[in-house]
Amino acid sequence: MSSAPRIRPFRESRARATSVAGIAGVACGALVLALAGGCETPARDVTSQAAPTTPAAPTIPAADAADFTPDELRSILRMSPLPPPPADPTNAYADDPRAARLGQALFFDARLSADGRVACASCHAPDQGWSDGRGRARGVDIADFSAPTLLDVAQQRWFFWDGRSDALWNQALFPLENPKEHGADRLLVAHVVHDDPALRRAYVDVFGALPPLDDGARFPARARPVPDAPDDPLDVAWRGMHDDDRAAIDRVFANVGKAFEAYERQIRPGESPLDRFVRGLRTGDPSDLAALDADAVAGLRLFVGRGRCSVCHGGPTLSDLEFHDVRLHLDTDEEALVVGRAGAFRSLRTNPFGGGGAFSDDPAAGHDKVDPLVPAHELYGAFKTPSLRNVARTAPYMHRGQLPTLEAVVEHYSRMDQGNRAHRGQHAAPRQEESILMPLALSADETRGLLAFLRSLTGDEVDPALRGPPPGFEVHPPSTVERALADFERISARAVARTSPAFLLGLDPRLDRPLVDAALHDQALAVDDPSRALLALPGVEALTPAEASTLARFDGLRLALPGLLSLDVPLARTLATFGTGRPEVELFLDGVATLDAEAAAALADFGGARLSLGGLRVLDVASARTLASYQGLLVLNGMFDIPPDVALALAQPTRTSARRGLALDGPRRIDVALARALGAFRGGTLSLAGVEELEPDQVAALAPARAARLRLDSVRTATPEIVDALCRVSAETVSLRGLYLLDPALRARLAAAPAVFLVGED
Repeated sequence: MSSAPRIRPFRESRARATSVAGIAGVACGALVLALAGGCETPARDVTSQAAPTTPAAPTIPAADAADFTPDELRSILRMSPLPPPPADPTNAYADDPRAARLGQALFFDARLSADGRVACASCHAPDQGWSDGRGRARGVDIADFSAPTLLDVAQQRWFFWDGRSDALWNQALFPLENPKEHGADRLLVAHVVHDDPALRRAYVDVFGALPPLDDGARFPARARPVPDAPDDPLDVAWRGMHDDDRAAIDRVFANVGKAFEAYERQIRPGESPLDRFVRGLRTGDPSDLAALDADAVAGLRLFVGRGRCSVCHGGPTLSDLEFHDVRLHLDTDEEALVVGRAGAFRSLRTNPFGGGGAFSDDPAAGHDKVDPLVPAHELYGAFKTPSLRNVARTAPYMHRGQLPTLEAVVEHYSRMDQGNRAHRGQHAAPRQEESILMPLALSADETRGLLAFLRSLTGDEVDPALRGPPPGFEVHPPSTVERALADFERISARAVARTSPAFLLGLDPRLDRPLVDAALHDQALAVDDPSRALLALPGVEALTPAEASTLARFDGLRLALPGLLSLDVPLARTLATFGTGRPEVELFLDGVATLDAEAAAALADFGGARLSLGGLRVLDVASARTLASYQGLLVLNGMFDIPPDVALALAQPTRTSARRGLALDGPRRIDVALARALGAFRGGTLSLAGVEELEPDQVAALAPARAARLRLDSVRTATPEIVDALCRVSAETVSLRGLYLLDPALRARLAAAPAVFLVGED
């Protein structure tokens, strides 16, 4: 797999049209196209500037070119090298190293948030691909969209998923005042810079003197404009300031954004295997040509050939930097969250910090970029095409994390079924659909090749000196376990004094929404019934065994640590002691992405009723076999592509006593091999509640599973053949809650079967 691909005979070039009309009948080039928003032949902002360009490609030696057609070679050679970031004329400090150093210090400083726990690095963590690994970013609350990666962010032309920001420096200002992200305000930001000696010196060195922020009569501690909320205390304080003082604070705020841009322009990974391969095509160097294995080369050929992915993911950024509607399944009806690019134009034209505004260093350039834009119906529901560079580091995908893995993305563009149904049913606004967005119907080999190619786009790591705060600054890092444990002890002590040591704190990761609001936090809500209590600490990203031991003494029913990203053996062993002697407790570790066999063995000793590892995407056979010995309900709902050997290891009982169950609610479909493996299940509940479609042979393969309850609650249709197969299952109860429209004769056939069937609203 690591050797250079064998050169195939030269093939005749195929003419390929590039206009919308010329490619309208071609299978979708959108395949990964915009892992969050892209697709072929875009509905474009009609006056968008051209994407970054590279010099014309040199002639390629015939022996090396023979594996690709001339058209394919042209597309491939445009992909590399990646040029330096384009200049930003609206920010005179964009490439100033002093500004970059200040921006780096502020990037990792959680004081720029309402609760002192959220920094830019909270949602753009260097060890998480400069994102946060979540479908929706989490600041002081759960944000509306996922956090895009900052890798090569300076190559972008528009910012945010809907492109409502026209420059990287003014993009950085939005999250600071967003009540769901940092929840801060421009006065708070200015005071942090002013009151910290190191930050103040760095600011003055670049931008000049700060306003006299120690004059409390002129500059309140907190203030900002709050549109349409004249009674908001922040807006009242802002309007109470003198016009000149407000302008001075706005200038400080804009300068902070420009410092952020200067730092973020440096977040550039090194060469990827694709870059080395393209260089090899130019030079004929065998070692560079070997950078892609045979699968990746096959995927590249599909990417620029039949799949036409390069239509939207071409050029050195692997993005057209445009906006597209790719018919994703929508998880909300809220207008502001589905309108996409069509809703961005007002912000682009009215933002006081826009590239054409008073704080721009070249307003004319800002106006030239924004003024010609024309809103169009086809931009409704369109979101930005992200770069595919480093895409393997930035799961989950799409603007709200709708697709958790690269495998799920490829499946979406291969089938396009779920997205089509949701797309046509949930938008009311008239628009022009992207007519060439059609399923690719990929074979297993094509899927494997495309995934190998996408993983070859990962570049070398960013300069380590950029992955944390610079020396010389006393930075307050994002939320730490010490802060969370202090809250734990404080609220627990108050609750004990009132009624019970049980309390609620934080978020329920299963519902992904607040369980209790900030007012209840402050009141230290006590719960009379400890069995109902949940302790959730989403801000805790790492724990020592000693800290875990403190948390394991929690008296409530559920302990959730959704922010915990990794788990070593000592930590797993300590957390497994939670609720010792109380078999009803539940442990949620849904942020953990990988688990080795030793840590799995430690967790398998957890004596509670439920162990949720919903963040696991892959699992090896040894770890799966070890986890199968856990006697409670094992929840692995993040596994969307489950190899049959792993499924068999999970399904087969390893102890004589019956276990509560296994939940694999991630897959929307199962094939016969996977169903046959799960047919070995013995125990309580076997949940496949995410499966939407079943075939008779899949049901027959699943039938031997001896489960007290088999959950198939997302299945919507059942043919007579499927009903016949269901009648032969070995489960005691089969839940088909999503099957509302079932012929009475088929319903009667199920009623006569040995198993109990819960159909629709039964």
